[in-house]
Amino acid sequence: GPCGGRSPAGKLSGEAMAAPMEEAGAEMGEDEHRLYDRQIRLWGMEAQQRMLRSRVLLCGLRGLHAEVAKNLVLAGISVGLYDGGSVEPADLAAALFAGEEDVGRPRAEAALPRIRELNPMVSVDVLSLPPEELTPEALSPYNVVMLSDCPLSAQLRVDAMCRELGKALFVSHAFGLHGLFVVDLGEKFQYTT
Repeated sequence: GPCGGRSPAGKLSGEAMAAPMEEAGAEMGEDEHRLYDRQIRLWGMEAQQRMLRSRVLLCGLRGLHAEVAKNLVLAGISVGLYDGGSVEPADLAAALFAGEEDVGRPRAEAALPRIRELNPMVSVDVLSLPPEELTPEALSPYNVVMLSDCPLSAQLRVDAMCRELGKALFVSHAFGLHGLFVVDLGEKFQYTT
């Protein structure tokens, strides 16, 4: 499949980042406050509440995005998992959420229970669609879409949909000790110092 088959120092503004989904409640409960206490002290209550209302679609769950999934979920951000590939023996070297018993299973389904265990207070779901059905409707529940290990044609197609929907897009690839990272926050994004 196309994804997973084989902040700057200034202030950020723009609809994709400034308008998190409203599905979660605005008030944080005592358990959440206790769980996220360190983060609240670091970046404040308003930022943590925005994170709790956010949803990120992770496309591709090999080593790099497995680490990203862990960090997002532990921070309180809900994620959708999308990966058209199956766990391969080579994946086990960098797979945080797959074991030998998962070889041959769909990567996202194998990772789901282990990622959910990290933080039961966030939503973690699998988006089970063939790559050609990754449509604007499928992307609409998410604030941010992150791609990894996707061919350029898939990146361009998803970028066009994200721009149409006003979603932030992050593309990343890791190649041993090297990598690349591309960010498209849309036409309305402004960076100010």
